[in-house]
Amino acid sequence: MANDDHLTLQTELDGELDAARASTLHGHVQTSLEQAQRALGLARQLGNTAGEAECQMLLARAEMRLANYLACAEHGAQALDLWTRLQRPADQAEAMALSAAACGEMHAHQAALSLAQDLSAFASRHELHRYLPRALHIMAACHWRMGQSHEAELLMLQTLSRSREGAEYGEEARALNGLLAGSNLAVDQHLRLGETEQARATVERMQRYLSQAQAAVTRAEVPLLKATLGLNIAMASLLSGREDRAGPLLEASLQTCRGAGYRALALTAAEWLARLRQRQGRPQEALDLLAELLAEAEQPSMVGLLADAHATQAQALRDLGQAEAAEQALRDEQGLRRRMEHAKNMALPRLLQLQQAMHQTLQDFDQRALVG
Repeated sequence: MANDDHLTLQTELDGELDAARASTLHGHVQTSLEQAQRALGLARQLGNTAGEAECQMLLARAEMRLANYLACAEHGAQALDLWTRLQRPADQAEAMALSAAACGEMHAHQAALSLAQDLSAFASRHELHRYLPRALHIMAACHWRMGQSHEAELLMLQTLSRSREGAEYGEEARALNGLLAGSNLAVDQHLRLGETEQARATVERMQRYLSQAQAAVTRAEVPLLKATLGLNIAMASLLSGREDRAGPLLEASLQTCRGAGYRALALTAAEWLARLRQRQGRPQEALDLLAELLAEAEQPSMVGLLADAHATQAQALRDLGQAEAAEQALRDEQGLRRRMEHAKNMALPRLLQLQQAMHQTLQDFDQRALVG
């Protein structure tokens, strides 16, 4: 490649990367995805490994925000390979954390737990202490999803204790967010199964963290964390029976997440706000919220959210006396849950393959370091 051509391509790459970073910072997720894809092509043309690695990280973050979790894990794995070649442990840890979290979101619990354990060991070896709470958080989320609330809560309490010892408000907010998110999930699952006593017990424990989380959200500086914590506080308020408080919180969370481009969070907020409207005897408002959600959420990874939306839709339609439409909504919900199980089963082999490849990459890296 001629020197002038190289300089031209490098200038274009720098411009696309700067634009993608800015779009990511301001929550313009789809734009950042497109810019990072263009930058990736330029980096590959130039043979710029560091540029290619950063592009893969930008793509992973964008796919995570868009709830395209398999794509996020793929980009994270490629970033890990590239950062490993460059011997950049902190960036390696970040790539691993993204892929582990994505595996967890796809309910690939074995892959997520293995990656989180690898992340914890790697972070300890390389004194990357800020990644230890991240690893615990990912493990806890897996245990919550598997219905192992006690194990999950213990892990999150470890994270909370460590963050407070170090006066790390960001990590404290993440730990409280994890405790609330897990508790919300557990209560919701108990209620769907008719397990009212278990739901009540979990709500009582959740009350311990709610006021702490409300204080932490005012100190949280990361916009995505602030939005997520705000949504989980709103959901916890609704599950705790504080509907008067939950309404304004859910409305605010919906607007915040929409404005920041956090698509999955915005759709979740809309579904929970629809639940509240249905409970308040305002079924038509619930249906209006759900109509927008059902038209927008189509990725395989968002099927669970769609299924929840159809369940809420069925209740609202029943309240309006539209029995036939309510039955169709229930059939749609059941079909989506079958589709969700199918999507998970289809993605699982690839996610396990990615986990094993990332594990081997780290092993090879540490072995080379010992020899060197």
